[in-house]
Amino acid sequence: MARSAWKKIARKYFGKKAVHHFGDGQFAPCRELHYSLRPTWEEAQPTKAFVDRTGCGGECNPRSHYMVDLAQVE
Repeated sequence: MARSAWKKIARKYFGKKAVHHFGDGQFAPCRELHYSLRPTWEEAQPTKAFVDRTGCGGECNPRSHYMVDLAQVE
């Protein structure tokens, strides 16, 4: 799938208020209002682990983080 297509799908899935921090790909370790995109599940895992440890900069509960495979939400 074209690179920009993942960002478009993510924006539709998370909504216009969600903030895309970095990256591109079909896997999105995220929280409701913040997400990053990674091309593989393996690359997404460390990103999610980091966000779980840091709590999105202290704004949330790490248990609210989850991983989305954007290929499954179309």
